[in-house]
Amino acid sequence: MIHAISNTPILSSISSRQNLHASSEETPFLTDIKPWIQRMKQVIQKSRQNSPGLSDQDWILLACSEALKSPAGWGRVGAVLVKNGKMMGKGGSIGGLRIHAEMDALKNAGSLGIPELNKDVTAYVSLQPCNFRDSGVPFKSCCQYLAESGIKKVVFAGIDPRVGKNGIDFLKSHGIQVQQIQDPKLQVLGEKIFNLLDTSIPASWRKELC
Repeated sequence: MIHAISNTPILSSISSRQNLHASSEETPFLTDIKPWIQRMKQVIQKSRQNSPGLSDQDWILLACSEALKSPAGWGRVGAVLVKNGKMMGKGGSIGGLRIHAEMDALKNAGSLGIPELNKDVTAYVSLQPCNFRDSGVPFKSCCQYLAESGIKKVVFAGIDPRVGKNGIDFLKSHGIQVQQIQDPKLQVLGEKIFNLLDTSIPASWRKELC
């Protein structure tokens, strides 16, 4: 075990070096994510053309691209709303204000809290929706926004072990179908993007995903 007092100068030095290189594509998690960027770009282009036949995996990749574009903070999550094979809206988490990706996507789609607009809509999310909120923050949980907005189905990629099954059970209790994407690589991708936290996303990636 490292004792913080006796090794403070060493730890400070390590932390400084990590922050100095935080934007480098050689950062461990970024190295794992980098091979996905080109495929995300292709899916973004298809979604803009309303191309038919986008799969659940494609929509999850699009949600992951939104997560990468969200600001640094508590955790990066992306969400995409799809109806009849077409994208209604998309969004990402904003860590500092605890704005959830699901809330952002619903707001951008103009259907936040309007069930009649979300009939037959599937929400694709890069991380399992949570059912908790921070005290003092005037926003509801991911699951509350989804339930109140009448979403039909939720497909998610990664899992945050701190969330547990509470969110899934909440959604199901409100008649929402819930499933995790059956692609282990995408599951890991969603989790790794979430755990980037304050790691800077390379400018070249943001340009590819804009």
